[in-house]
Amino acid sequence: LTTVSQRFLGINIENFGYIYDDANVSMAIRHKTPLVLYQPQSMAARCIRTLAERLTEHDVNMPSLGMKDIIQRMAGVFR
Repeated sequence: LTTVSQRFLGINIENFGYIYDDANVSMAIRHKTPLVLYQPQSMAARCIRTLAERLTEHDVNMPSLGMKDIIQRMAGVFR
């Protein structure tokens, strides 16, 4: 993913984590309740909290790309 984003979009990305596949996600959706409130101790909820902590602590300097810029860069892949 890092190589593809660099090659085709010209941006570097960093892996901040992952979210486990968790049956509680479907149940939270059915109950129309955020997973972190529905099952706060589930594996996926823990992953979401960890990811949120990493994102808020990390200084992310990404270029400001508008939708037009992204589409143009993606279209360049097919040329």
